[in-house]
Amino acid sequence: MYTSSSATADLTKPTTASTFTNGAISSTSVGFSWTNGTDAGTGIQNTIILRTTNLSAVTPVMNNQGVYSTAGGASGPNTVSTDWTVLSTTVSSGATTYSDNSVVSGTSYKYAVIHRDLAYNYSTALVSSTIAVPFTSTQNGDWNTGATWVGGNVPTAGATVVIAHSVTVSSALTNTGSVTVNACPASLELGAAFTNNGTLTVNGTLVMKTVSGVDGSIAGTAPTYGGSSTLQFSNTTVPAIGIEWGAGSTAGLGVPQNVTINNNDHNLAGNRSVPGLLTLTAGNLKLQGFTLDLPGGNVVMGSGSINGLTVGSTLKVTGPTILDGAFLLAIDNLIINNPSGVSLSSAVAISHNLTLNAGC
Repeated sequence: MYTSSSATADLTKPTTASTFTNGAISSTSVGFSWTNGTDAGTGIQNTIILRTTNLSAVTPVMNNQGVYSTAGGASGPNTVSTDWTVLSTTVSSGATTYSDNSVVSGTSYKYAVIHRDLAYNYSTALVSSTIAVPFTSTQNGDWNTGATWVGGNVPTAGATVVIAHSVTVSSALTNTGSVTVNACPASLELGAAFTNNGTLTVNGTLVMKTVSGVDGSIAGTAPTYGGSSTLQFSNTTVPAIGIEWGAGSTAGLGVPQNVTINNNDHNLAGNRSVPGLLTLTAGNLKLQGFTLDLPGGNVVMGSGSINGLTVGSTLKVTGPTILDGAFLLAIDNLIINNPSGVSLSSAVAISHNLTLNAGC
């Protein structure tokens, strides 16, 4: 096995590696790092990497003076403590990183890092926490179509999902895991009921639309929006606006940065805010007696309009904007909080109160 000029055999195993740190994780690879232990005898020669899909597996123990391999058979066993597979026996003594490029999307793993010295003494294993390999989209398509996803497997309810393309939900779906919509042009398009019992993070676009006469909707927990997010309404019916759009001065839980109304009437069911840009491509946004707050004050006027005729309907403008009576059909109350004022490009009819907290 090894030769030594010492009169005493090396029977002391290396100290355990420490500080397992997750690195880049995708649907095709898992990277991680650690801090090496030490060996005062014959020195660390290699680091062995093990992996398991049994998340309750016991900590692996390698037999001192045993020889292990990745191939198995005459080269030495390729499993440890029943549940652990040997991924590598050749990571150099000075290395502190590893990338596993043999993962399967949607699978959860644990990893173990074990040192070997020249006398084939093995350290106690450093075991990772559970690492979930995400399902990641590979092309535009339907959620329930395998070809939409890397590896051809449709995500399960509790999976970690990353959307990097335009993915459509056309039948009822429940999420108990984590769904992330990457930045534009990535989008999640809901044409059915989406029950969010996990997390839904939107950095790109969330589209509410109608598929086969069914409007997209969200129940459970509201989405969490990033600073570049957009909530887009493209329904062909007249849906009620739900928890996908809430009130707040900045993007976050239930509050998209930007909102686009593409067509048809849309009715508020509570106070709503648009911190960034409100785009009225077409259709009629009815306030229904609630407050529409524009902290950013930015409105793009297509052929759409805001209808605030219902008693109690309030338009609150904080940022700089130009109000056009052609798109502001009627308003019960108008509040202006912008020190720089608000410009009118045409007449605006206010039924009750004009409040100038700042500006003119």
